[in-house]
Amino acid sequence: MSRSSSHAVATPFVVTIDLSAMNDTELTSFLATLPKDSEAAFVVISVPTGMLIEEIRAVLARHLQMPVLELAHGMAVQPRQVFLIPEGQNVMVTRGFFHLIPQEHVHDASLSQDSRDALAAPLPQQEESQVEGFVPLSEDAAVAASQEEESDRHLVEQNLRQSETRYHRLYNKTPVMLHTIDASGTLISVSDYWLRKLGYKRQEVLGRKFSQFLTPTSAHHVETVLLPQYSELEVCIDVPYQMVCRNGVILDILLSAIAERDPAGRFVRFLTVVVDVSELQRTQQELAHRAAALARSNAELEQFAYVVSHDLQEPLRAMVAFSELLRQSYSNQLDDRAETYLQYIVDGGVRMQQLIDGILSLSRISYRQQMIEAIDTTAIVETVMQILASPIAKTNATIIYSDLPIINGDRNQILQLFQNLISNALKFCGSNPPQICITAQRQSNGWQFSVQDNGIGIEAEQQSRIFKLFQQLYTQTNTQGYGIGLAICKKIVERHNGQLWLDSIPGQGTTFHFTLVTSATTTGTDE
Repeated sequence: MSRSSSHAVATPFVVTIDLSAMNDTELTSFLATLPKDSEAAFVVISVPTGMLIEEIRAVLARHLQMPVLELAHGMAVQPRQVFLIPEGQNVMVTRGFFHLIPQEHVHDASLSQDSRDALAAPLPQQEESQVEGFVPLSEDAAVAASQEEESDRHLVEQNLRQSETRYHRLYNKTPVMLHTIDASGTLISVSDYWLRKLGYKRQEVLGRKFSQFLTPTSAHHVETVLLPQYSELEVCIDVPYQMVCRNGVILDILLSAIAERDPAGRFVRFLTVVVDVSELQRTQQELAHRAAALARSNAELEQFAYVVSHDLQEPLRAMVAFSELLRQSYSNQLDDRAETYLQYIVDGGVRMQQLIDGILSLSRISYRQQMIEAIDTTAIVETVMQILASPIAKTNATIIYSDLPIINGDRNQILQLFQNLISNALKFCGSNPPQICITAQRQSNGWQFSVQDNGIGIEAEQQSRIFKLFQQLYTQTNTQGYGIGLAICKKIVERHNGQLWLDSIPGQGTTFHFTLVTSATTTGTDE
């Protein structure tokens, strides 16, 4: 190679330092060992991935009291200087310019002093014509080659600048807090959103411990658990902490981080995402408080309904009993109008007693603890048929059922469920003898039952009301009912984690479907 002034070979002292492997004191001490008489002596510092070069440059310049530049391909050599390059790229000096080179050409800062002295020794010089295989280029070819190299260098530099710009924009504009801490927990980069959220300036943050921005409890966990534990586990996801803003406001956050290691496998830094969940936490707490208050209110209302209904029974019994006694004792002294009035009193009292009984039954379903056991639904239907023997005989009804399953549930509630549905079919049968068909179909998590009749059916616009309390679709002149039975059925099914619905065609009949979701089920035929 030529030693002319235009193509001189530099005498470099090149050492690449991994920033995460040295603190400021160690770096300053090392810089002092550089040969002071070497015009080409310089240090290249490798900036770890995830750290912003401009932030590191500002920190080093402040602590080292010397210029720190970002190195670019093709930059001219400047002696006694500190340069920064992205991690994974390294440099060499030829013809007085920096060139990025592969990893295998790098000398680590951990080299011995003898190795450093060897690196600082002048390189052997020789004329270009003495280099084996050297073919001199014509002046035009040399100019063309130089122009092509310059064009390639500019293109690489442009791509690098665009890539870094995109990275910076993404890092700073993402609406979550981003930061990077080193192995000691010191902040080495923060995003603009991080600063806006907490109310700090960048120079107030960099170089400080991340734990300084946390509440005491969170800071203790970071120092004693997060750094030691997650540096081994490589990653942490949604760890809850509390950060303190500059104005004293406390933020509830979820922290996720990835541990990064150097080529030797040593933990060097955390790349961290912080999400502010304060508003979500407040909303969840408010919902929890409202749910708890609603649960208490419902429990109090159910208990109130039970107590009031129970306490109303005695005066109603007295009213009905004394009305009957009055009619029997003074029947020969009462005219027809008085007899009619007494009958109204008795009928009203009986009806009120039946309504109260219905309310008590409904409140018991919600208030009392269920007694879950294995239930043979075939036996349940047969028991209901015995209870309803009189209306079944009176209406000449036919009830068809077979292969009904054994389920887990509350026996009394399941009995009442079938009794109410079958009784409903008997009441609203129309002019034809009732035909009731009960079937069951196995599902993945329980059974679906169907109770089908050939009764008068229900109009579509009335079907949404059918399961509400005290909602009667027909007057007393048509049938006897109080609008409680189907509300009780719905409550029973819901307490067994099921659903109740219906299909109906006016004039042709109604089918009630309900599911019973149970922990274990077997068919009756399996027994």
